[in-house]
Amino acid sequence: MDYDNRQKRLRSLIRNVNRQRKRQAQQIDILCHDLIGAQRQFIQRLETIGFAAACYKSLLGIRELGRLLDTAGQILGRQVNEAHVIVHLRQHGLFRRYAFDSEPAAATDQVRLVECLTAELAEGICKANKICWLDDLLALGLQANPAVVSRLSAVTIPLCQEGRSLGFILLCRSSQQPLTMAEVLRISAITGGLSAAIEACEAVSSPSHEIP
Repeated sequence: MDYDNRQKRLRSLIRNVNRQRKRQAQQIDILCHDLIGAQRQFIQRLETIGFAAACYKSLLGIRELGRLLDTAGQILGRQVNEAHVIVHLRQHGLFRRYAFDSEPAAATDQVRLVECLTAELAEGICKANKICWLDDLLALGLQANPAVVSRLSAVTIPLCQEGRSLGFILLCRSSQQPLTMAEVLRISAITGGLSAAIEACEAVSSPSHEIP
């Protein structure tokens, strides 16, 4: 009888030890996952800070709007590969469009989408003053061919200074390579400084990239 009791106690002890080991292993897995996630986020923040610093350095001292937007457009184009980049600015009560680094292979659908951005829609985007994905643009009144919309990934990012909307950046790319939140957040990191630089320009000129 004593032998049987000892065996039962031993088996119970082994089961408890195994449960504790399993619980500890699960806790270690969760901790490692959290640490990896935190490290990844930290690296992304450092990359975003580095990108913003390099961008501001490139824009520093530029006082002519065309050159400013040309430089910014090249920077944005390098950050969002194979994307159509359009800057919409409010100027003298009207909207002007500045296009940069369009990909010829996908330009047709992208141009069609841009052509659907009426002054009324642009005003609605400015009033929304937030990141607007394609679904948001449709809700704001975008009227585009559904077939074209299905082939595109698009987002607008506001440009504002002290609460006043200066316009927005439109990013557009094939839906086969959809725009990511990471890309949008990285671009958003420079819009404050870019907005200030736009407002600080002494004169507004018409760059060669302007769309009639």
